[in-house]
Amino acid sequence: VYPLVADFSNWKKWSAWTEMEPSAKVEISGTPMQPGHLWAWEGEQLGKGQMKISEAKVNESLATAMAFFKPMEATALCNWKFESVEKGTKVTWSYEAEANYPLGRVFG
Repeated sequence: VYPLVADFSNWKKWSAWTEMEPSAKVEISGTPMQPGHLWAWEGEQLGKGQMKISEAKVNESLATAMAFFKPMEATALCNWKFESVEKGTKVTWSYEAEANYPLGRVFG
């Protein structure tokens, strides 16, 4: 499961965002599964932003920093934990961001 998440070129196989707007412009750079690996996107529905791996522990955890540029500017941190369980892998995906009052609270 780890390579499906930590190699951004695999996101087109499972990401709801790429499914939502398959025509969005996507640029992937850097070494997959390593800090610095970057996924940048721009589309009518998705807006414009990027996600970069900041920390990677193979088959254990992944940390990414996200920056959104359009339609509004924001940043977020995402953390992934991968845990072996019977018959597979348990994946926990968390998202941390500032939620300014009042609109941010509504979307949160």
